[in-house]
Amino acid sequence: RTPTLFELFGDRGLFKANNNLLPEEARTVSFGSVYKSKKLAFSSAIYQKELANSIVAIFNSSGIGTYSNVNNADLSGIELQLNYQLFKALSLLLQTNLIDSSTTSDFVAFDNKKLPGIYHQQYSIAWQFEVDPQWKILFKTSQDKELYFNLVNKFENTSGGFGGGNPANRTIADLSVLWGRGKHRIALSVNNLFDQAYQDLANRAAQGRNIQLKYTVEGL
Repeated sequence: RTPTLFELFGDRGLFKANNNLLPEEARTVSFGSVYKSKKLAFSSAIYQKELANSIVAIFNSSGIGTYSNVNNADLSGIELQLNYQLFKALSLLLQTNLIDSSTTSDFVAFDNKKLPGIYHQQYSIAWQFEVDPQWKILFKTSQDKELYFNLVNKFENTSGGFGGGNPANRTIADLSVLWGRGKHRIALSVNNLFDQAYQDLANRAAQGRNIQLKYTVEGL
């Protein structure tokens, strides 16, 4: 993939441009399986990915970042998803994504490190209640872990929630009310329901509790 405008010319805040970025290339092999019954749907996939010139956001101990090419990275992952209809109106959705990564670079100190800019562990559970064929209520909570902001996988700065460990671990809850009839869809969502504070993938303070109202018309 080619670098985006944000990656080439910077985003906002303490973010430097890097117009020397090379395109990111990937070679992927994956295997998947699907099982379905009247009440249960289960899918799984495992994959191996080789990245060349992978583009990631790198930050120094002062919190200043820029997008850079990591020479090479190997990723192995597994994805699991389960949907189970407990009752006619109530469904349970479980999802897990696990990634193991390793980088190589021209600098020996950056070898055999985790790839920055991605969550290596993601877990989610959701409950969907169908009030009637038109109205649905969806509650979802997810936990994302093991995100790194630099190639050495460490921060010297201990302020602002950084420091040792995994600075961007987060547990987020979202609540949505969905309505649909014919071609019309309305979704009212309360995201980050409990106003969890965390840093996003670009190491910036993420948005707190927010409300979104979305209206769509299909088939236009």
